[in-house]
Amino acid sequence: MKDKNEIRVSKKIRDIDVDLYQHFFVLNTMLVVFNIFLTVALIYMCVKMQYWYIYVIGGVLFVLITVYSILTHKKAVFKYSLHENSIVIFTIFRKEIINLADIVSVSAKKTFIDKMFKRGSCTIVLKTNSYINKKYCLYYLNEDGEELCEQIKGLIEKTKFDIKTANEVKPIEEKVVEIQNRKIIK
Repeated sequence: MKDKNEIRVSKKIRDIDVDLYQHFFVLNTMLVVFNIFLTVALIYMCVKMQYWYIYVIGGVLFVLITVYSILTHKKAVFKYSLHENSIVIFTIFRKEIINLADIVSVSAKKTFIDKMFKRGSCTIVLKTNSYINKKYCLYYLNEDGEELCEQIKGLIEKTKFDIKTANEVKPIEEKVVEIQNRKIIK
């Protein structure tokens, strides 16, 4: 059964250029920091509670977080693509399709990391009228943020106009055709 809110992705316009170096830098920093916190917590538990099973659980958890961190880094993909009716976000944290008709506002901004490293990248903030997720961010883009915002706004207007005109169009005439005692309207 198809979801009534399912979005069909139309023709792809282009991929949005992403600064992969910054994405991987942030991902690696998060993995290292969280692994350090978990390792410190495991060591603390082993020191405070000197039971053999705490050592076993701590060792197994340490091996699992190390393996999972390496696999997460290897499988990491950051890709944003712009389509005629949607924007596809494919990152390690989320895989979503945003319908352009649901977008209320689009703005470009510079994040702290953009300013700190002076890489020339920017972040696009998409605000939607969805009740589940009101705000989406496209991080570390290597493109001109204002130009990309204008392109997205143009596609939003086109999409909303297409939806509006599709709802207002009525058939010009109806033809009734009888086939073996059944009426079919064309």
